[in-house]
Amino acid sequence: MFTSLLLFIGCGNSSLGPYEVGLQVVGKSTRDQTTIFYRMFDGGDPIESIGLVGTGTSCPIAENTAGSRSDTFLGEEQLLLQVVGETELGHPLVPNSEEFATDYASVVQFRQRSAGSRIISELNYDPETLQQFNTTSYVDDAVSTNSGYYAVAADEYVAQFSLDMLWHNVDELEPAKVDLMTRNNPEVGDVWSSFNGNILYIYEGEEVYTVGGVAQKVDVVSMYETSGLRPDGADVFEQCLNAGQSQLSSDDIDIEQYANSGVFLDSGCEGDFTHAKVGTQWWYNNILVKEESTTQQVVVNDYGYEWFVADPNTGACARQTAKLLTDTSVNARMFVEYSLTTVDNTFEVTKWTDPQ
Repeated sequence: MFTSLLLFIGCGNSSLGPYEVGLQVVGKSTRDQTTIFYRMFDGGDPIESIGLVGTGTSCPIAENTAGSRSDTFLGEEQLLLQVVGETELGHPLVPNSEEFATDYASVVQFRQRSAGSRIISELNYDPETLQQFNTTSYVDDAVSTNSGYYAVAADEYVAQFSLDMLWHNVDELEPAKVDLMTRNNPEVGDVWSSFNGNILYIYEGEEVYTVGGVAQKVDVVSMYETSGLRPDGADVFEQCLNAGQSQLSSDDIDIEQYANSGVFLDSGCEGDFTHAKVGTQWWYNNILVKEESTTQQVVVNDYGYEWFVADPNTGACARQTAKLLTDTSVNARMFVEYSLTTVDNTFEVTKWTDPQ
């Protein structure tokens, strides 16, 4: 969503926060978006799949993919942002804290209005008949609206986070809790990257662009995908899943001892996260006023170990999964199921109103 790209204003005004209270920005975006579902296991390549059948009269049937799905959306979105206040980043009600922090965050109210249409293509596998069926549907989405608030702070970089994070030490927030979108007061030659290292940002310098009907010097930032990333999102396996151990040993014979293998999801891969992004951004006073980009967004839907257990009498088979493997005798493998969304974005600010 473009909301997060707009909620940043650099220092240099009369407000204590990163931007002036009362500022209003209106923007419009178009989005061509395609979501494809994948699964892969350790040592394998991604396949388009919504998951496995899971159960069947035999293990080969249970191990079959249940089908595939792609969802293409084409729509427009209008945004209205207004700076409604500012507050200290720290708060005295935090346990063991007796005073406010010296840095301020700005509070932004946003309203979104979006509409569009989507085409959904599905391939479903019937384990009873061993047949596959294709289905395509076309849907005009109803006009939807959304509103909310964010907090924004600026130092060397400009960051957005939810209001409940104001109760935390901002310097200690996990990457998944913060949107780091641009560098504050960049200089030619500045280079920085996204939290996951997949996106490289390079400041290209200034050019003239019309903002709110007035020609202004704006900052141009190019975005590049770092080398080695795969278009099917296979890097998610290495970047998001961590294999580890949970074990206990003791010379006390009354204590149960164990050594279990576990699969853990990196905190930066929680929720809907940006895997890669390429294109160009134009910023005025650290507000995004124009963007042309292609973004890859990933949602990890399931992960862990999987194995199949067959009934010795009937041959019927069932899939088993676990994030912590307590039985080392099973033939388990790590797996991940995720959706990869490719979004072609165009965005521009259509109205800019300074505080009165």
